[in-house]
Formats: sequence, structure tokens, C-alpha cells
Amino acid sequence: MDISVRMSETDALGIINNARFFTYMEEGRFDLFRQLNLSYSSNETFIVAKAMCEYLKPGYFGQTLNVETIIKKVGEKSLTLLTYIRNKETGELLAKGEVVIVYYRVDLKQSRPMPRKLKEQLMQNFGDGVIYNGGNNR
Repeated sequence: MDISVRMSETDALGIINNARFFTYMEEGRFDLFRQLNLSYSSNETFIVAKAMCEYLKPGYFGQTLNVETIIKKVGEKSLTLLTYIRNKETGELLAKGEVVIVYYRVDLKQSRPMPRKLKEQLMQNFGDGVIYNGGNNR
């Protein structure tokens, strides 16, 4: 997916604020779930258990970023996702991150194993290590 960097996402020098990269990673996750049309109820969700981002190069106001989300691992209760954020024009890698999200039952207020149907849906669409890029798989 592509994201245009807005002025409000940068500091006085026009450099993207480091916290915004987590927002870009989140937008990539939500876009992935929309594209997969995952079926689960309002009582079910995924919560972030671990998130990290390695900043490699600064990004700037006015750039268009390309956000790639990769399903690295489908576990019993969790998904591990990798994210690569690039300058769309040059292809230069600006940041890379990893997020572990855990399947969570709101009514029980605890993590649970993913329902078989949901896990199968994830595995059927991607399996481990397949790149997702805004609907363009490679």
C-alpha cells in the first residue's frame, strides 16, 4: 500500500517522526486484513503483543512511501508480521519492523487459540513468508 507523508507526520525539518512508522505499520496490517476479508466477530480481535522498528534512513514530508506487509509466521494464538517501508520513488528502504499480534477474545479478556476457520483462512491465503503488498502478491 502507498502512503503520502503529510506535514503533521514530520518534525520542523520535514523528517518523519519515528512514532509515525508504527502508525504506517498499523495501516499496513489493517489493509492486509481488509484485503484478506478475514471473518471473525466483533467479540474477537488481534492485539499487539510486541512491536519493533529499525530506522535505516530518514523519510520526508511530500514523499510517497510503499508499505509491504509479510506474514512471517502463523501460530496457534499469534501472527508474526514483517513490514518494510520504502521510498516509493527510489525503492530505498527507510525502515523495517516486526509485530507479533495475538488473537484475543473480548468477552473473556484473554488470548485464545485462533479458531480453526480463521487460521485456515490465513494459511490458505498466504502461508508462512509470503509477501503482501496492497493486493499485489509476489
